[in-house]
Amino acid sequence: MSVEPPRRDLRPVALVNRFPPVAWLYDPLWRGRSVALLTRGGYDVAREADAAVRWTSPPDGGSWLDVGCGSGFALRAVHARRPDLRLVGIDASPAFARTARSRLRAAGVPAEIALGTAEALPYRDATFDAVGCVGTPNELRDPELALREIARVLRPGGRLFLMAIDAADGTVGRLLRAPARAAGLRFPEAETWTAWAEAAGLRFVRGERRAPLRWATFERRSDDAA
Repeated sequence: MSVEPPRRDLRPVALVNRFPPVAWLYDPLWRGRSVALLTRGGYDVAREADAAVRWTSPPDGGSWLDVGCGSGFALRAVHARRPDLRLVGIDASPAFARTARSRLRAAGVPAEIALGTAEALPYRDATFDAVGCVGTPNELRDPELALREIARVLRPGGRLFLMAIDAADGTVGRLLRAPARAAGLRFPEAETWTAWAEAAGLRFVRGERRAPLRWATFERRSDDAA
């Protein structure tokens, strides 16, 4: 189990996320619309949530961890589809964690919300049947370490559902991503995500791309196959 506290994250994206108004406005102004806006109507958050539950297929009464849970948007969506699951969320921003607790409570969604980072998850090995990490991967400070931590807390056979913004296809795309990179975001290639996941003990199961977004599911290999 990880016990070493991470160093303070001073990247602009992390600092901005600490402001309460950012956490409060994130769902109505961005998260609820982002998928449809970015894919120009080719996908939406309802379809994303359906895929998350279907692709991970946690057992009845199983457990779901949302890494980078933000204000609890994905946890509410998962609960609507699988109210039997034990839901846990973790976020590095105190403002987002407080907002998540408030909104989940108001929606009647039982979920445990913790403050922490993806690179140092405060959970024992093999704790969760499924992990979601949607929208957060590009903000991870150390994606390789985060994937190792996710693999560690997943039970053998458990699955990770990941959604990230892809690397740019051309010059224009790279220019558009430049301000985000300056703020501390990263845009790895799909092959890089897969390589990092496999090195962490996860195997690729399936994926889908609707530019500029990519969804993928990875399964925790059993100990004898890792």
